[in-house]
Amino acid sequence: MRANVYVDAFNLYYGCLRGTPYKWLDLEALARALLPKDEVKRIRYFTALVSARPDDPQQAQRQQTYLRALATVPTVSQHLGHYLSQLRSRDKHGRTARPAIGAPSRYSVPLSGTRSPGPASGPPHRHRCLAA
Repeated sequence: MRANVYVDAFNLYYGCLRGTPYKWLDLEALARALLPKDEVKRIRYFTALVSARPDDPQQAQRQQTYLRALATVPTVSQHLGHYLSQLRSRDKHGRTARPAIGAPSRYSVPLSGTRSPGPASGPPHRHRCLAA
């Protein structure tokens, strides 16, 4: 069966890679290892650009280097969003909600112009969330 893989870089890094020596992850090899019976058609990597910080001035440079390496993998496409300093959302009553103190900031990836193929648009696709 054909499979498309969607990677949330923020959760991948902070949930699996941070604090380990494994920063240069081969996304194609990971997808094929996790889905050995499937044909991985494409991998979509969602991220936001980081900025240099006083405690880690090389952070942005390391990310750019990794993104350039990912750009050489034909099955991987990169989708850049932006980090939000505060998460703003609406509750069921339409009021603006703010994150709890100490809650991690998240990033927003614009998805306008994208659509999910309907049932008549071709062979079935399976969507999975890959968790470590």
